[in-house]
Amino acid sequence: MPTGFAPVTGSLDRLVVDGTIMRYEIAGRKVIVYVLDLPRGTELSFDVEMRALFPVKAIIPDSRAYSYYDPEVCAGVRGGEIVVGV
Repeated sequence: MPTGFAPVTGSLDRLVVDGTIMRYEIAGRKVIVYVLDLPRGTELSFDVEMRALFPVKAIIPDSRAYSYYDPEVCAGVRGGEIVVGV
């Protein structure tokens, strides 16, 4: 999570209910998402809502996904910059 933001757990709960993800954990500034049985070559995309806690200019960290039992099987996406005004 970028500095100054908090995850909207309702958006994560909906991903669990609709079967997109198996479960999630919030660990400090990280949201860890667990996906079961994603076939090789399959792309998974979903949105997670965040709530700005105060005006901020922040860098969104890179995201990384990897196989729990074989972390060398991985993929990632570059972060970016976000600005939230008053």
